[in-house]
Amino acid sequence: MNGNSGTGLRLEKNIYTENRQQILQTIEEIEGIADLTKGDIKLNNDRQVNGEIAQAKVFFSYSHKDEGMRDELEKHLIMLKRKKIISTWHDRKIDAGGVLDKEIDENLKHADIILLLVSVDFLASNYCYEIEMEEALRKHSNEEAVVIPIILRSCDWQSAPFSGLLALPLDGKHVSSWEDKDDAFLNIAKSIENVAIKINKKKSRNSF
Repeated sequence: MNGNSGTGLRLEKNIYTENRQQILQTIEEIEGIADLTKGDIKLNNDRQVNGEIAQAKVFFSYSHKDEGMRDELEKHLIMLKRKKIISTWHDRKIDAGGVLDKEIDENLKHADIILLLVSVDFLASNYCYEIEMEEALRKHSNEEAVVIPIILRSCDWQSAPFSGLLALPLDGKHVSSWEDKDDAFLNIAKSIENVAIKINKKKSRNSF
């Protein structure tokens, strides 16, 4: 009787020990998931502006003759859009019946990042050069937006008013000269990401 009781006690201890280990392991897993969730919540809270996730608004200033290259650049920005780091706008997003100049002015006014897609056609366009570029540089000077010249094709951009700004891609080497255009656009996208993250953090701080 005593032997059986001892065996039973040892068996119960083993079961208790086993269960306890399983419970502790489960608690650790739950705590790990909770920490990840808290991290996600904190990340989202860090980017909250008026209850919404902060996204830097990117405005494309470009000549329609460079529309194909603009499309390629926008493709390379897709992960930033999926991660809600940026939203993008250009004049092709104006709905039928929209007032062209009014829509452009409104979106340029609220832009956080203004991309000047520079080529000889951009420099030759009175609208791009005299209206959009001048407003962009005014906003940049007043720290209302960040202007980033993107050198698409070879041209005399060093003589332009924005020549003092750091141009992309790397070293201002125009995109059309890169052997692999995807490398050029990736370089541009990563630089835009860095700027956008800083802008979003600033927006979130200013919202409190």
